[in-house]
Amino acid sequence: MAWRTLTRDDLIAKLSETESSAFSKKAWALDPIPPLLAMTCDYVRDACRSNGNVRLSPVEHSIPGGCVTKALDYAVFDLLKRIGVPVGKDREKARDRAEEYFDRIAEGKINPESYGASDTAQSGGPAVSLVTTYPDRVAHMEGL
Repeated sequence: MAWRTLTRDDLIAKLSETESSAFSKKAWALDPIPPLLAMTCDYVRDACRSNGNVRLSPVEHSIPGGCVTKALDYAVFDLLKRIGVPVGKDREKARDRAEEYFDRIAEGKINPESYGASDTAQSGGPAVSLVTTYPDRVAHMEGL
């Protein structure tokens, strides 16, 4: 899966009809969704950065496609708290599972796809290449 940013449509699609209705009835001085999605993407990217084996996208606020569902579970919980809708047990569990998932990424127990990896590439792996040195060549060059 490719890296991508979360969109308003992604978040709204995760809401139930009741939750969506409550959100649309709320009067906002500033739309809370863009900063909420940016914060969520930064949280996911921080977990990937802590992993050490995931190459990050240079595109700000983009995350691995495989993390989108969990990231949205995380964001929906925050949105519902902001609009004052009672958060059900299923939403709390989804938020907890998302946090556990991102903790496991940060610990290196899960490796989401690196940026630029092909769809058939294995996830994770080093983001740098190692250079092989030849001691006999180095010793020969020291005498020059």
